[in-house]
Amino acid sequence: MSISGVLSSSQIQSLVTAAENQYNAPIATIQAQAKPLSTEISAYGNLSSVLGGLQTAVQGLSNLSSLQQVQANVGNSAVLSATSTNTAPTGTYQVAVLGLAQAQSVYSSDFTSQSSAIGTGSIAIQVGSGSPVTIGITSANDNLSGIANAINQSGAGVSASVVYDGSGYRLVVNGNNTGTSNGFTISTSGSALSGFAYASGASGLTESQAAQNATATLDGIALTSQSNSFSGAIPGVTFTVSATGSTSIGVNVSTSSAQAAIQSFVQAFNKASSFIQSATSYTPASGTAAVSATGTVASGQAGPLIGDPVVQGVENQLLSILSTATAIGSGGASSAIGFGNVGITLTSSGTIDVNQSTLNSALSSNYAQVMGLFGAMGGSSNPNVQFSGATSGTVGGMYAVNVTTNSATLTSGTVNGYSASGIGGSMTVTSGPAKGLLLSVSSGTAPTSTIFFNQGIAASMNSLLNGVLGSNGVIQQAQNDIQGQLTNMNSQIVQYQQASKLQVQSMLNQFNSYENVASASSQTANDLSAIFSSLFGATSGG
Repeated sequence: MSISGVLSSSQIQSLVTAAENQYNAPIATIQAQAKPLSTEISAYGNLSSVLGGLQTAVQGLSNLSSLQQVQANVGNSAVLSATSTNTAPTGTYQVAVLGLAQAQSVYSSDFTSQSSAIGTGSIAIQVGSGSPVTIGITSANDNLSGIANAINQSGAGVSASVVYDGSGYRLVVNGNNTGTSNGFTISTSGSALSGFAYASGASGLTESQAAQNATATLDGIALTSQSNSFSGAIPGVTFTVSATGSTSIGVNVSTSSAQAAIQSFVQAFNKASSFIQSATSYTPASGTAAVSATGTVASGQAGPLIGDPVVQGVENQLLSILSTATAIGSGGASSAIGFGNVGITLTSSGTIDVNQSTLNSALSSNYAQVMGLFGAMGGSSNPNVQFSGATSGTVGGMYAVNVTTNSATLTSGTVNGYSASGIGGSMTVTSGPAKGLLLSVSSGTAPTSTIFFNQGIAASMNSLLNGVLGSNGVIQQAQNDIQGQLTNMNSQIVQYQQASKLQVQSMLNQFNSYENVASASSQTANDLSAIFSSLFGATSGG
């Protein structure tokens, strides 16, 4: 008698399947436990992304001195154009352009041909007080075109060309640079070349335009320049004249670059904060989905990082940095302001709200101190000494500046008694709390000043985010811990799968064994049913 006579093949398969499901039950449990861990790793990845965006915005606030803070506006752009640096003092200046700079120009008498031989010799050109440059004229280049080419290749500081005036050809020589110091003289050797000589009052070439400086007045003060550009008359401002006439130059604080940097920071912070709120919140079920047909209250939806101490710590530190930030001004600690004073507040949801009108007003009236809330920024009591930069180690505070030497080769002095030095109007503090503080001193001055300096939130927030992000950051460590748990779970699943396979195969082997024994001993169906009941906890039903 065979088992097939007692149990059908479908019944045997059902028993095997039931046993296999029982053996695999722990696998389903582990997989259910692993699913939220995988979701948590993904959430950490998204958190890292939004915090990375915030760090990029924060780093944009780290070097505020590079932002364009001062802008020069010209009343009549047909007269001149102007640019400014951040060291330029604000104000309005009246400029009258009396004359433009020009380069000297001379020309020769008419020649019937530009290629006919003239004669040999040499031409010596001297520009200003420089050394003369001698040009040899041989039979290979003793014509107008050859002489012009030889002059152009000599590097003498002038340019030559051949011009046809309608009746003949003339050699024209122009100075390469404007200004009286760039006027030139030309001497020749060889009688054939005497017509190309030029000196004031001498015959030969004719001067069509004399070398001339640009002349102007600034608020009534006479100015002169070898070129059409004037620098230093207004500290930090360069203006280039293009026509005679009068106009104004208004030097004002520009807030557009600062506002763009602030807006980028606010958007990045709010994006990060909103993600954290979503990932750590619990949303109760609502509406018709909240209660089932039987009256059972459905559970809500928990964020993947709810209750996570790492995320809570990051959030708390970010909010603390913002809520406690202050920036001193020209009055020191007594004049300190916070974000609330400039129209920036934290909402109950942890995001930043900006009153743009209040912020614009604060930036326009007190730019240096307001920007000191965000990043490294300073201000000065003397427009001839300006804050130009700092390092992350420079300590915020008030500093007394005393400039003792200011030249192209050395600019030096003290800041709160500590040495500062540099060249060309720039000096850096080399020791003490203000170490790394970079100052710009107006040319020709050796002033004293009081500087206030703030590091802003950029330094502390960037430091925090460095500890959160990166290969050794707390987020990566948390992901590594979770990944370790998932790896262990996967290992357990593999072990259960292998054990289940062995158990099922053992069952099939027992079936076959029992079938063979039953056939040999003619055991009854009741005996087999009893055996199956003992093995699987249920009768075969046969």
